[in-house]
Amino acid sequence: MARITTALLAAIFSFIFCSAPVCGEITGAASVEWLVSISDVVAVGSLAEVRESKGPGEAPYEDCALQVTELLKSPAQQAEIRFTFRRLNRDLSLSDWMKDGTQLLVFLSRAKDYGSEQRLSGALAPTSMNFPLSLVNLARPGKYLINTRFEVLENGAEALRTVRDGLRALNDYQLSEKGKKPEVVRVEAPYDSEAHKILYAGSACYLDVPNFMAKKPGLGLR
Repeated sequence: MARITTALLAAIFSFIFCSAPVCGEITGAASVEWLVSISDVVAVGSLAEVRESKGPGEAPYEDCALQVTELLKSPAQQAEIRFTFRRLNRDLSLSDWMKDGTQLLVFLSRAKDYGSEQRLSGALAPTSMNFPLSLVNLARPGKYLINTRFEVLENGAEALRTVRDGLRALNDYQLSEKGKKPEVVRVEAPYDSEAHKILYAGSACYLDVPNFMAKKPGLGLR
């Protein structure tokens, strides 16, 4: 009886593992326009100060001062913006950008729901903690800066143009909807798009876009 049970179990496990499809990772990213919509502050400038401190578990925090050259979105006029960056990788430090005088495009929001990390609670911090999506080197934006047309933005001029277009669309939406907050729509990246080539990891990949720039989920953009 024991031999029959063992054989039966072996057959069951063999069936499960041999017949199950191989699934890739589902990936996603926030579009520039969605970052514009949900950020409290969007600005261009260079870092004038970076001070590092340690948090729980030796987590490195960097308190930064950004000298603003262009304030794109903010609840108040300000020539300097102070924010806190929690480094997830000890090899990445904003002090390197400060030394180089790097021009940055930043997307910042008031941090909340950080649990035991009281150091961040209420502080102005990168809207997305995925480095460097919310802190963009305008000279070299990287490969994950994507607009709602699923295009990868390869230079600072394209990034700033997209931000300004997104701000105009956001202002128009809030005027027509009496200040209503935008909602996110998750749209699958078309197979032949630049976004798909960047995000694809073996399964579906999606882009978060503001509802006022999308028709319906999965049906493309306006």
